[in-house]
Amino acid sequence: MEFNIKKANFILKTSDILNSNVVADFPVSNYKGSINSTRTSITWNGICIKNILDNLYDDYELFNMTLMVGYSIGPTAYGVTLEDKAIHFGIMGLDWVYTNYNAITGNTSRESLCAVMSFVQGQARSVERNNPSYTFRKCITTDITINLYTIMGTLPNMNVATIFPELTFEFVITPIL
Repeated sequence: MEFNIKKANFILKTSDILNSNVVADFPVSNYKGSINSTRTSITWNGICIKNILDNLYDDYELFNMTLMVGYSIGPTAYGVTLEDKAIHFGIMGLDWVYTNYNAITGNTSRESLCAVMSFVQGQARSVERNNPSYTFRKCITTDITINLYTIMGTLPNMNVATIFPELTFEFVITPIL
């Protein structure tokens, strides 16, 4: 038996901001967003959550968001060690209902760690589909930032003149009844 669950899908890609694998093109900042010099912090400007949610926006206040798939395709050399290629994705910008505790800093954070991906140089990779959902309050528009962290909670060390691969994130949003 299949249930008819209301949902909204959306995709964010680093190529939305700049479609390039040339290290000298980074950092970049334009009206679409910004990407730092190593492509480990990406911000998409003015994401219209109201349009993404469409009819769900008027009917619900709280939503769960899940990263369903993350893809990477890219350069053959980045990161110094294997630990620099086992990455957590942290998302900021939405009004998360629950703050997250960071055991390393001892503080709460407005950032949610949504998935883990092990990067393999020169290969296309994808995030597993068993990722947790995070609850947020609706908003009209927001800037969404995704940061890449090692499993130790630090920024990945990078080889000189390298960047992380291009990334694509597919999200599913479901209303909370």
